[in-house]
Amino acid sequence: MCSLISLLRCAGKHVLLLSVFVIVALSSRQQIFKKSKKKKDQPVAVVTLSSSDTSVRRLSVQEYLPNNIVFLLDVSNSMGNENKIPLLQKSMENLLEKLRPVDKVSLITFGNTVDELYSTQSFTSADSLKKLIKKIRSTASATNINGGIDKGYEVALKNFSARGNNEIFLITDGEFKLNKNTVELVMNTGQVRLTGVVVGNNKDAQAALNYIRNTLKLNAVQLVSEVTDANALLDNIKKNSLAQVKIN
Repeated sequence: MCSLISLLRCAGKHVLLLSVFVIVALSSRQQIFKKSKKKKDQPVAVVTLSSSDTSVRRLSVQEYLPNNIVFLLDVSNSMGNENKIPLLQKSMENLLEKLRPVDKVSLITFGNTVDELYSTQSFTSADSLKKLIKKIRSTASATNINGGIDKGYEVALKNFSARGNNEIFLITDGEFKLNKNTVELVMNTGQVRLTGVVVGNNKDAQAALNYIRNTLKLNAVQLVSEVTDANALLDNIKKNSLAQVKIN
């Protein structure tokens, strides 16, 4: 009888140990499954890189609306002085590197004549436009700014982005005055914003800034130094194309 009782006790201990082992094993398996599932569910960040510089990120499609940008460039003689064109080129290139296929870009020059040099409905690479910008020379003896603005609005409206930022960069370096018809065009075409870009810091540049900001009541960007102003155009586009996020 005693031997039978001892046998039962011994068997009970083995059953208990086996039960503990099974519980521990199942618990460990559940923990491993939870960890692996959590890791699997983590989102993967996808970064789109520029074709010419793999360290540069383009603007996020989720954060920034599509852009329809028209560069309207003064190519009169004075723009060739004081390193103005290289400074402008640097600021433009820094912006172009960040643009995306959802963005539209055009380039128009005005001097003795008004010429549309570049236009694309989907900006996929900055290389061709950067090469074109480097070839621009400021040799014109006149500044047909009214004709330039007329053409700028014509192109901006042709490429109009209904749900995006439509913007003309009027790039010049000196004092100017718009005629009555051009002023009316600017003031009555609210769906396209005109931003003045003044290159330089001399008396004529200050007069242009004053006219744009105080008379026309428009936004103006000033380019003076590569150190401080290389990202001025990019910062302006980021501000104007930033998507408005509603928080419920």
